[in-house]
Amino acid sequence: MTRPGFLRDVVAAVAMLVFLVALPFIFTKPSLRDFMIYVMAYGLLAMSLNLLVGLTGLVSFGHAAFFASGAYMFGLLMQSGRVSIPVAMLATVLGTAGLALVIGAICVRLKEIYFSFITLAFQMFVHSIILTWVSL
Repeated sequence: MTRPGFLRDVVAAVAMLVFLVALPFIFTKPSLRDFMIYVMAYGLLAMSLNLLVGLTGLVSFGHAAFFASGAYMFGLLMQSGRVSIPVAMLATVLGTAGLALVIGAICVRLKEIYFSFITLAFQMFVHSIILTWVSL
């Protein structure tokens, strides 16, 4: 019914969750806490890229576009000062998911080098939007 290593995986996941919840209490200095936030954010980026390249074999040059667009959306929402952090996080996730839906609908049918080129084009498009939209 269940695979042999399922219990081991559940125990490892719970142990990791306990460790992550305890991190703010372990690293009490704000600079160390900020460093751990950066490490975890870039770790998520690396794991998601590994999921795409490692399991599917598709090389995505536009992977950072979603990372950057999420950071940009969150920064804009927080800069306005009218939105709370949980609402800004939810709006950022929904906005980035919408962008991924649009880009993914175009890229999903492509294979190999064509997938890489179109993701590079979208990454350059998102990059140019972020650089030129300073009035926001």
